[in-house]
Amino acid sequence: MLRHRVVLIIVGVLISFSIASFVAPLTHAGIQCSIQINDLNYPLKVEPGQGFEIDTLLTVTCNQASVPVAGRVDLYDNSTGRQLSVSGFPVGVNPNSPEWSITAAISSKLQAPSDMRILYLRMVIWLAIGEGVPALQAGRLEKSLQVEVGEATPASVTTQIVIGQTTNSTLAYVFISSNSTVSQANYDSGSHLITFNASGPGGASGFTAVIFPKYFIDGSPVVVIDNGNLNPISLYVSSNSTHYLVSFGYPLSVHIITVGGSTTIPEFEIVPLLLMLSMLSPVALLSRRNR
Repeated sequence: MLRHRVVLIIVGVLISFSIASFVAPLTHAGIQCSIQINDLNYPLKVEPGQGFEIDTLLTVTCNQASVPVAGRVDLYDNSTGRQLSVSGFPVGVNPNSPEWSITAAISSKLQAPSDMRILYLRMVIWLAIGEGVPALQAGRLEKSLQVEVGEATPASVTTQIVIGQTTNSTLAYVFISSNSTVSQANYDSGSHLITFNASGPGGASGFTAVIFPKYFIDGSPVVVIDNGNLNPISLYVSSNSTHYLVSFGYPLSVHIITVGGSTTIPEFEIVPLLLMLSMLSPVALLSRRNR
């Protein structure tokens, strides 16, 4: 009889535990959180093997505050898919407000690879119920970054443009790292345009990375090759709090490359249009004569 009661008690405990384990996720399933990156600061250029940090300032807003929410920042090397860094951070709980938000500062430590290349990174920010990142997620955000390790490619050479003096009497720079021969590099402060020639043997592939202060251009970064007659290949734009890193490829020969902002660059779109109209005009005149 006693053994029968013990069995019933054990079965009852197991049933109540299993019910609780199923009910808890359902109770928390309505929690949803949004993530906003306020600032992202990290070096756009490092040396091979150098350690560096990516500092992320973000705001998390949740629609409930009944249970704790935890967060994590994962960083992956897109070229290999290898996870490079894991940084957890507590979001917390606020039982006094149905909707609440917090600001968190996370520092992720990384080690640059030993080979010279563009390190393409994928940042994944997780928010989840409880500690760690269980299956029940409360929010998720992905962002792509890039860091130049040494030179853009093993065959690259960096060309440095010195741009006058800034308000604090320090020199400003444009760094052009390319496996092409770069010449006549210039920055026009009036038009906010960076221009240079890139040349190399025909049939080869060219690749260039340009680092410059954000205030050098007006608008989002845009790259124009040969006045718009050639589109850049795999154009990639990344930035920290002060600078842009723009990388792109192209088939090699001799090219005129212009880097500017989206507010200034649209004027270059007129050139291909005028060329097209000039080609169409004789055809239209010939058609009229034939009629």
